[in-house]
Amino acid sequence: MLREYGRRIAAGSLLLAGMLLFGCAGGGINLAGVSKAPESEKTALVGKTMKFSIAHYYWNISMGASFGSPKMDQAALKKVKKVAILAFGVATYAGSNQTSGVVMTYTHTASFKGDWQPFANKAYDELKTAFEQNGLEVIPSEAVTSNADYKAFEIKDPARYTYTAYGLRDFPPVIKYTKKTFGAKGFAIGNATRLQQLAKSLGVDAVMLVVGDIHIEPSGSKKLKASFPCAAGELSGDRGLMVDMFWAEQPKVIWSASLKTEIAVPVTSKESLFDDFLRNYDELAQLVALKFKLDRGTD
Repeated sequence: MLREYGRRIAAGSLLLAGMLLFGCAGGGINLAGVSKAPESEKTALVGKTMKFSIAHYYWNISMGASFGSPKMDQAALKKVKKVAILAFGVATYAGSNQTSGVVMTYTHTASFKGDWQPFANKAYDELKTAFEQNGLEVIPSEAVTSNADYKAFEIKDPARYTYTAYGLRDFPPVIKYTKKTFGAKGFAIGNATRLQQLAKSLGVDAVMLVVGDIHIEPSGSKKLKASFPCAAGELSGDRGLMVDMFWAEQPKVIWSASLKTEIAVPVTSKESLFDDFLRNYDELAQLVALKFKLDRGTD
């Protein structure tokens, strides 16, 4: 699950820039059947649905770059063969609606409880499998959580907004998502260094932090609208799927992926919700992994 993954930037000029960079593209896209599509179509869909993450954007700014899309470090990516997922989570958001005097309330909020737990496990497995099918070795989560340095890791400043991972330990954010981020190069590198050290301890080439949202909303009489949302035009980074990769050789962000458009999830009933989401998460995970493969390029 995700407790916090960013905050809204107050400055109007920054918000405008964020709307230009991160605005949702039209209505939701249905990913059903993507896994069976020709490679050329899947590649085109990656370009339509995926972009760098907000953490990568802020890293770029903290390192002194101007506004604009961060560049993936292809030279570093070509060296990445083995990775560890240090944080994995999904936040669920739900709303209520009144139709014909009947209130339909969906109580799944930003935490996994009850039936959401197996959903989280399966979603993790789907993303791990997708990366492995695209040329990465992903070490088991048990190898991460049993690592002595991982278990000794402490959040030094609990007042900072933190990633909260389902099934894994909490990690501090790589970047503090406020406008104080600007000029905070030492802070950014310090956090990235801690992740670099964990990567070395785990014996991997890079580590990843993964979080994401799913939205469930009533839509009309006894109907549901379900989706993986995009960033909604805000420099907040607190919506949608986000994957950030940090290198073991240097303290830096070398790759990221996030949604720039909403992914619609067709739902037939409340009872089918988990299965419907999992089918679409599998398709979405394949696009994320394909983005990594495309960004890394051929040897």
